Amino acid sequence: MLHKRERFERSDVSKSMAGGTALAVGVLVFLVVGLAIGFAWARSRSGIDSRLSDADLSSAVASQAAVAGPGDGYTASTDTFTNVLLLTVDDLDAESPTLTSAQLLSINVSAGTGTLVSLPLDTQLTTEAGNTTLAALFASSGASACIAPVAAATNTQLSHAIVATSEIWDKLASYKGSGVHAILGSDSDLISSIKTDMDNDQLMDVAELVQSTGVANWTRADAPVSAGSLDDGTATSVIDATQLDAQIGTLVAA
Repeated sequence: MLHKRERFERSDVSKSMAGGTALAVGVLVFLVVGLAIGFAWARSRSGIDSRLSDADLSSAVASQAAVAGPGDGYTASTDTFTNVLLLTVDDLDAESPTLTSAQLLSINVSAGTGTLVSLPLDTQLTTEAGNTTLAALFASSGASACIAPVAAATNTQLSHAIVATSEIWDKLASYKGSGVHAILGSDSDLISSIKTDMDNDQLMDVAELVQSTGVANWTRADAPVSAGSLDDGTATSVIDATQLDAQIGTLVAA
């Protein structure tokens, strides 16, 4: 039986973007990455090893099952959402990179708002081989294997996925206010520093969605969870999908 996990800070209460440095950096650098790649492609830069349109991630995004219907007291929102899974790793070029953080970037296209939800690395996921954690599944099978199980655990249709390192986020954050041209002129390697299912046009579309919502319309939150465990006793975090979906707005009170 699952038991409620005690927290010093409520995970079901969203935080304002103005007070959340991590969110501000995360959203802004995501935007900069999209614009940087877009401008680079427009310039037809040569000799760049791009990880856009990654075949494994594209296949994984396409393999998701349909979301389950809303529980009692809720109904599905009629708004349009774009949901992006952001996975941060220690070394994108390593044979077996380590997952260091996971976030769900949910953009309510209709309302012009967005939410960045932090997902615990010990999030319990269900696979054909049985239950495991997000970190363990990533370690054994890579990013693409995590897409469908995360979508199921959050009852969220993932539109896209991005894999990058914290160093890239930090580097891009340091360019804040410098402009895309300055970023490209300073470090063209940024273009090959993320992996995603998106092609150039899709990445630009998502970047423009992020930009159009405006900083004041973003919130950040931790995924609402309860304490669980695997068969071997490994502690896990079981996501309350209904509360998470209400948090990002894909479910609304009936």
